[in-house]
Amino acid sequence: MKEKIFITDAVPLGSWEEVDNLPLSAITKNDKDTDKLNGLVIRGYEMKWGGKNENGEVYEKGAFDDFIKSYFVDGGLNMPVDIQHMQDIDHLAGRVLLIEVNSVGFYFVAYIPRTYTHYEQVKNLIKEGILQGFSKMGWATEYEHMYTAEGYFDYTRIIKMEVTSV
Repeated sequence: MKEKIFITDAVPLGSWEEVDNLPLSAITKNDKDTDKLNGLVIRGYEMKWGGKNENGEVYEKGAFDDFIKSYFVDGGLNMPVDIQHMQDIDHLAGRVLLIEVNSVGFYFVAYIPRTYTHYEQVKNLIKEGILQGFSKMGWATEYEHMYTAEGYFDYTRIIKMEVTSV
């Protein structure tokens, strides 16, 4: 059995907005989601299908299916949003509200509440284009290294992936 390999990669932000009392149901399309959102709502594709990314990875279209089903659907858990993938409480900034795996790629909506300690700093860093991309962190649990006809490493094909944070 292969070991898991650690994955981090990034894609530029799609869009972001500051909201006041936005019903969560406006994002999830679920009338039972009655929470009101006050903070930053960030949308976009974290990863798109069709070719190698900057880290030399190619994702199979079903790579996230098992993870999303076990973590979100069956487990009822939410995925944390962190800043720069630092592993401490100070960098834990928000949560993912929506994940969608579609024909384009891995799309999500993230939320950073106004109560986050570094809210204004993060908002200004996004506004100024300093924080400028989505990145996922996690583990490829099933993968294959692909080589050229000449025997040189070409890319890693990610077949199954577990995401620990965005």
